[in-house]
Amino acid sequence: MHKINQIEFEILKVWPLGERLRFFRSKMQELYGKRNYSTKALGERLNVSPQSITAIERGISKNPSYHVMQKISIEFNIPLEAFSDEYYENGFRELSIGSTGSKENAIINNSFIEEDYNEAYLGCILFKVYHDNNMRIIYSKTTENAFEILDFAKPLSRFVHEMELLDQDIKSFESKKTSPIEFSYELLRLIESKPDKYPLIKKEKLEEAIKGLNDLKGKDGER
Repeated sequence: MHKINQIEFEILKVWPLGERLRFFRSKMQELYGKRNYSTKALGERLNVSPQSITAIERGISKNPSYHVMQKISIEFNIPLEAFSDEYYENGFRELSIGSTGSKENAIINNSFIEEDYNEAYLGCILFKVYHDNNMRIIYSKTTENAFEILDFAKPLSRFVHEMELLDQDIKSFESKKTSPIEFSYELLRLIESKPDKYPLIKKEKLEEAIKGLNDLKGKDGER
């Protein structure tokens, strides 16, 4: 296992995604052997082409698949958010690469992750809740452009941040151990690993329900 020192942390902070991946992979090579963590060997274990890994490291692929980065983070035993700029924004934090176990145990064979929902649109429903438990939908929006799943973390973290600020004072918010971006990545991981807890529903059903509420609101306003 390699523990990142403060100098390495500051370097990672200014590096883009590809350079971070190259750095983490080089540390895994130092720990467990160059052959075990060549792009070819890593790609074979993760069911990812070596060319894809090389493209990310060289900055050719600037928005890699969430599933690919998730597999790599598991293999390196690092948090997925360590590849993001947000992870380095609040100063030095402890970060370790590799397993605390033996070299043999460190070579993780990740199971294949289905990519049925690798890309999707982002939607939002905003509503007011009154003291008598009545609710009113005041805004609903679905993006016109589709996003890679990993890109959901950034807008989600901004929304979480705003909700936290509304619900408590800034001082208590800053004292929390989990940042909004970490919470967002963790939520994405939970959705991936426990889909039954986040069931799919048909978009048409939700739109129908919202339309019904808006129609009811319109009828109430006519009386």
